[in-house]
Amino acid sequence: MTLREESQNHIEQIVKIIQPMNPVVIYLKNNDIADSIEQTSKNRPGWLEAVIDYHISGKYGQSIQAKGLNGYLDCLEERQKRELEILSKLPLQKLVVENPQRSWSIAQQNIAAYLQTL
Repeated sequence: MTLREESQNHIEQIVKIIQPMNPVVIYLKNNDIADSIEQTSKNRPGWLEAVIDYHISGKYGQSIQAKGLNGYLDCLEERQKRELEILSKLPLQKLVVENPQRSWSIAQQNIAAYLQTL
């Protein structure tokens, strides 16, 4: 079983459990992951090194032989792609918010407006 299949199976099991509660998934999509990582690392000394090590040492990071910052970014980009593919197939209400980090207030307004339509 591939990592993608494992992820999908795990999420599908969760959905089966929570679906009777009519959940809504709000996905925060980032189209510029590298910039967000750079901005975050400026405010959190030591954080970047820790998350790089965590991701490149993980199962997926090892499977693609990820190295350093570029390997970490590859892991994050692949994960987001996988999450969005899985999300698109789930029988749940969902909203994908594009680049909320650029304006949290606009993102919150969009989320509130969406929730009011339910």
